[in-house]
Parts: sequence; C-alpha cells; structure tokens
Amino acid sequence: MLNGLLKSKVKSLCLVATAACSAQTFANEHDCRTITSDFAHNAWRVNFTVNLEETVPYFFNGETRCYIGRDITLEELSNFRFKAFKKRHFWSFGGEPVYNIKVSDETFIEQLKLDSTRYGKKFLTVSAYTPEGLILGGAGTSAIPNWLILFSPWINHLPWWAQFFPWWLHGYTADQVKPQDYPYPLIAENFPSGNAGRNDAQITGTQSAAITLRNDGPEDWLNAIPKWRNWWYLELSGVFTDTPFTFSVNDKYASDKRGWEYDYTPLYSYDGEKWHRFDASEITVVTDEVEGEVTRTIEIDKQFDSNNVLLSRFYPYSSGQFDAFYEDFITKLPEEYVTKETLGHSPILGKPIDLVTITNPYVDAKDKKRVWIHARTHSAEVGGSLLVEGLMNFLARSDEYSQEALDNLIFHIVPVHNPDGVDLGHYRLNGSSVNLEVMWQRDEINPMLLNEDAPIENRLLNEAMLRLAEQDGKFTMALNLHSSQSDPDTRPFFYPHFGPESLGYSKEEAELWNKTVRFIDGVKASFGEDLIEPTPEEGGSSFASRNYPESWWWTNYGSDVMAVTFETTYDKSGFAPNYVTEDSLRRLGESMAISILSYHDLPIPAKQQRFRRSILTRQSLNKEVRAVDPVVLNEDASKQ
Repeated sequence: MLNGLLKSKVKSLCLVATAACSAQTFANEHDCRTITSDFAHNAWRVNFTVNLEETVPYFFNGETRCYIGRDITLEELSNFRFKAFKKRHFWSFGGEPVYNIKVSDETFIEQLKLDSTRYGKKFLTVSAYTPEGLILGGAGTSAIPNWLILFSPWINHLPWWAQFFPWWLHGYTADQVKPQDYPYPLIAENFPSGNAGRNDAQITGTQSAAITLRNDGPEDWLNAIPKWRNWWYLELSGVFTDTPFTFSVNDKYASDKRGWEYDYTPLYSYDGEKWHRFDASEITVVTDEVEGEVTRTIEIDKQFDSNNVLLSRFYPYSSGQFDAFYEDFITKLPEEYVTKETLGHSPILGKPIDLVTITNPYVDAKDKKRVWIHARTHSAEVGGSLLVEGLMNFLARSDEYSQEALDNLIFHIVPVHNPDGVDLGHYRLNGSSVNLEVMWQRDEINPMLLNEDAPIENRLLNEAMLRLAEQDGKFTMALNLHSSQSDPDTRPFFYPHFGPESLGYSKEEAELWNKTVRFIDGVKASFGEDLIEPTPEEGGSSFASRNYPESWWWTNYGSDVMAVTFETTYDKSGFAPNYVTEDSLRRLGESMAISILSYHDLPIPAKQQRFRRSILTRQSLNKEVRAVDPVVLNEDASKQ
C-alpha cells in the first residue's frame, strides 16, 4: 500500500498525497501555500504537479478530517515524499516498507488525463516507482464522492475494480517518523541554500548516502570550470542511530582541469540552529584518477544521535537569515538611525536586493564620510554575512565608540548582493550562471556608469552608488566581502592593490597601497596579528584594467576611496587545532568596524590606541615578516 509520509513542525496528522492538513480548523485558518511551504523544509523532492480545482473533504478512519485543493503548485507539491508497503489485508493498513518512491511527471499527467476523461473532473493521482524505475502503483481520488483511496495493483494482481474500495489511511507526525518505517534515508535540498548535488547521482543505502557536486547551472561550459562548484547543504531523514552511517561527497573532473583539492571539515546539525564540526577522525579523503578523470571523495563516517540530520559544507546562511537578524538589530538603535531600501529585485527568484544605511541622522551629512560594504557576490561565501552581522553588532553597542562611528560615518551595506545564487544553493554564480564579481563593465563614455552588459544585480548597486555620491558626505572606503576555498590553515586575507613607490608605483598608486595597509594593520591589531595572513610586499596593478568593483572605484575615485576585497576562510583559519566559527567571524566583523574608526582617526577602544600611535613603526617592522610569508594572490582562487 502506498502511504503518505510527511514531517511537520505542527503536531497534526497529515496525508502527504493529498497535500492537505489533517485538521479542518488548521486548513481553514491557513492558506494552503503557507502550509505546504512550512512542510517543505523536511520533505523529500519529487517530480510532479497538480492543480485541483476545488476543495474536497476526504474521510480518515470514517471521520471527515482534512481538505485538499486550492491551487497546489509544482513548487509546493515537489516537496512531498511517499513510501510503499506490502499489503497484509485487503481491508486494512499494514505491512513492512519495501521502497522509497519517486514520482514521474509524465506518468502523472497521463493518469490525470485518464481520470479526467473517466470521471469528468480532475483527481489527484500519483504513480510510485522503485529506485530502478519500475512502476509500483499509485494513489488517487475514488469515483465514490468524498473518498480518497490508495491502490497497489502490483500486489496480488488486484482487479481493476479494487481501486473503488477505500482502505484505511494513516498519517505521521514529526515525532512518529522512525527510520524503520522506510529502508533508505531520504535526501532533501528543497529549502533556501539547499544543494544535494546532481539529481541523477544521488545514491542511498540502508546505512549510507552519497552525492556528486553539481555546477551552478545546466550549461555545458561549466563542466570545464570545476572550481566553480563546492557547495552542498542537505537534510538526511531516516538515518539509523544504532549504527554508524557513511555519507560521501564526490566531485568528478578532468585531470587537466582540476577542481578544489583542499581538505575541509564539514558540519552537521540536528535542529538547523546549532552546528557542529565533524571530528577529523570521522573524515576520509580519497582521490582516484583513471584515464584522465579524477574522482575526489570526502567520506564521513559517524553514528548520529537523531534520525534526521542536516549536513553542510560550511555554516549555511540564506537571504532570509539576514532578514531575521535585521529585525532584531533595529530594536537596538533608535528607529531613525537605520533604514533599509530595496534597490531592485533579482532576475530569477525576484528576491529583494536591499541596501541598509546606518548613521546618526541628527548630525549633518556634510561632516561625515561614507563607507560602502557589500557581501555575498559569490553565493556560498557565507563569511561575508557573518562579518556584516559583527560589524552591525558593533554599531549597536551603545558605547562611546559606536556613537563616534554613527556620528561621523554613514554605513551603506548590501548584505546579499546575489540572492538568487544564495537561495538556489549555488557556490559562486547567480541564477543565470553569471559571475557577478567580474562583470562591472564600465561605460566607455561615462565610466561612472555600468554598461548594458553588466548584470542587473551590479547595475542596481551602481545606481545606488551614484545617487549617494551626489549627496553630502564623500565616500572614503569600499569593502568587498568574500571567502576563499584555501588550505585549511590559511587565515583570512586581503587583496591590496599596487605597492610602494620604491617598487616603481606612482605616487597615487602608492597612496592607495599605504591607505589599504593601514586599514589591514588596524584589523590585525584588533582581531589578532596571527589570525590574519601577512600582507604581501605588493598587490600588483592588473585589477585596474579588469571589471572588478575595485576597478570601478579606482577608475572613478583614484586613491580617494580605499577599495579592497577581504577573504575569510572556511576551516582552521589560524585557530588550529580548533576551527573558525560563526562567532569568531562575527568578532572579525567587529574588528573591521574598529579599524574603520581608526582609519578615519576616530576614538577606538583603549587596547587599540597604542597600535595607532605607532602605526608607521609597525608597518616597517612587519615588512620583513610579509616578505617571508606572503599570501599568494591566486586570482583564479577568488577573483575570476
């Protein structure tokens, strides 16, 4: 017998095949779209849609319990899961599970047409398949009014008329779902930032599951750039807790076009709130190369404490998470100190691209400097979001230093530059497989403007920059926040540009270099000298002719605006034997805020003042250190 299996945060019984809630009052009080969206987080992706044209009650053990219908969409219905049972009795529910079930849209559409012809109206019908693609059976509304039935023609060769007899149905609440109810774990990715790899390469067994990384889009040319994929975030449901479980992440690429080969330590969570690093002893990395094709596998072996577990490459952070943070943040400052405006919407999902402005509005803007910050250009680079949280937390501290910042500076923050890529679970690109970082193409006649080849996400930021630049208060700083897939021990680092005059750079180029180094040293002094990579002896000038955000700032403002990219890292990040955490990244954001104060000659916490008085001496002393251990500015790693 085919039976719906669904987890929900509400303690209501649910029959998934009907896309309905189990209590009539709940159905009446909530829109069906809201209900199914709420269920989606813990559900398994299937592949069909239906549009029931009317609301129809069905019977649950002889009692009217639920309603179905009201325009269930493909997106909503694709979040439901099913399981198959062997039938014990013709008239009752029972038996042991035999398969997880996938659904075919083609078969569904044909069955829907058949039912419409036979009964003169639309009925919900699904067809179940084995993992090998063999059809098992289906579920549908009965010809008898107000009854929904489940039928299984593959068992006992039931006659055609069996489908007209209702069988008792049974639903599950979240706390009733147990792994013994179905033999294989279910893999889900249908939530913001979810990514379970290639749909055609998911493998599950009773004590194992495996995925293969997928590109940020279907375009064939992405196969030649495997370094543009390295994000995964999924849920496993139905994991046995009495035995170790093996989860594998595979990546496949040509030996002459290799993907990322740095080791890393993923995370897991039982509630989506508190995340834990796997222990190094639980991880094995294997690289096999056969006839020019490389398969690299990160294998995790762990006995979990819950049947349901979330696994992720790094701390996940969707666009909605910043919205929640923002709602709490605005309660910590006077209402008029913080504004949020929507610059426009992303081209695929229609997500807002917001600009948050923070300042004391009672101080005249002509006496202030403007600081521009944007994050999440590359979608999975979560570190930028946590830096933004830390910086904003510093501004809300309500002490003399945060007040100095608010009185003298105007902070303009775009927290999620690429919301399509973030919520679609991409590693690097937007929803159209475009790398926004290198698409700041300037107009040939007026380089202040981006031309029509620039993506809409970049043009929206550009328009805001131009509008703000015409107001009182000049831009002095622009921070571009990223994360780098690096060796596990690599610490966060900056991409400074140009170098000192002694290395042949012009006076203005050297001025930008010196300003950048001053800011970098301020971050080091606050966060920890040993927790930021040494600054290189020079940064080079190739960026000036490229289409990066810093290229735009340099072309239009020269050394007046200190524009720089900052890269957090994912693993130990200088904390060995420990790892970088969400809180450590927030503290790094606070350190950036303190360095912004220092850069603008504003008061800073006492422990920083000695540093500022001896800044030139420290730069001189650090020069030898930087020469010994420079960061290799591999532009292929982050900027391309």
